[in-house]
Amino acid sequence: IDGRARALVSPQFGASSHTSELLLKARNIWTGIRSCFYVSGRDVVIIAAKKIGFKVVALTESESIPKNIIMAIKSSPNIPGAKTIYPAIHAPGGFGVEPILYLFGPNAKQLSEKCVQLSELIKS
Repeated sequence: IDGRARALVSPQFGASSHTSELLLKARNIWTGIRSCFYVSGRDVVIIAAKKIGFKVVALTESESIPKNIIMAIKSSPNIPGAKTIYPAIHAPGGFGVEPILYLFGPNAKQLSEKCVQLSELIKS
């Protein structure tokens, strides 16, 4: 809105079972993550995320089921190591599906700060 990222509603418990399920499954891979946030998976966002330190692993096909997303990245040769602080998963779009970039971090505050950096980099 007016060139800035804005929250349209405040965070709500249980608002996204999809995101929470993905976070719980991803914690089996990256032991230090405690937060997940997702943003547009457009190329400009992915490039900016990499520039600020996210280790992005990309799915080869569109997928939206958390269990299948995790299974797909586990078989990737480019999966970031277990101690990675800021991993990310890029799920490409498909027919009627927007590309998504799932961002993970050690806690909500630090992940939010990284997302502000991401927003600032894209804006400039």
